[in-house]
Amino acid sequence: MKMIPTINMIKTGERIRRLRMEHGYRVRDLQKMIGLESPQSIYKWERGANLPSIDNAIILAWIYGISVDELFVLDDDMCKAG
Repeated sequence: MKMIPTINMIKTGERIRRLRMEHGYRVRDLQKMIGLESPQSIYKWERGANLPSIDNAIILAWIYGISVDELFVLDDDMCKAG
């Protein structure tokens, strides 16, 4: 039976933060680029409390020059199953 992949929210948040820092953006920079009213969503993504919506994930991937798949981290055991 094929396992359903799950997103590791903590590791995904760490990746989102790392990408932001590698590209030299502040949270407020991303907030403005994405068009968010406040930076709280980005802080929640980076803590792994929430995931970006699909439209925000597409924007983040475009900003960083990666695919949407590369933005998210799947749980290790799910990647090996199937």
